[in-house]
Amino acid sequence: MFSDYGQATYTAGTDAYATITDALSLAAASREFRNSQFWLETAQWRLSRNQPQYALASLLQATDELIDNQSAQAVSLRLDIDQAIWTLSRQVAGDGLH
Repeated sequence: MFSDYGQATYTAGTDAYATITDALSLAAASREFRNSQFWLETAQWRLSRNQPQYALASLLQATDELIDNQSAQAVSLRLDIDQAIWTLSRQVAGDGLH
């Protein structure tokens, strides 16, 4: 036996991935992230000069600077950087650049 409960509605939402700019904003909030901030700024500079592969390398260096920091803010910054890496890597792969 089946019962009709009406139409169910579902709203799918998506959150935008963090960008380098988002990560820079978070890194600028604390001096403890100044090394990561340097590498994020370098990544942004590389992107502005159409050098996405070097920007990716800079983003990876920014994450390396956070390896020993387990604070909640560092974890959030790492997630933002990881999302920026993922987004940029998809763009690089889509452009056929290696």
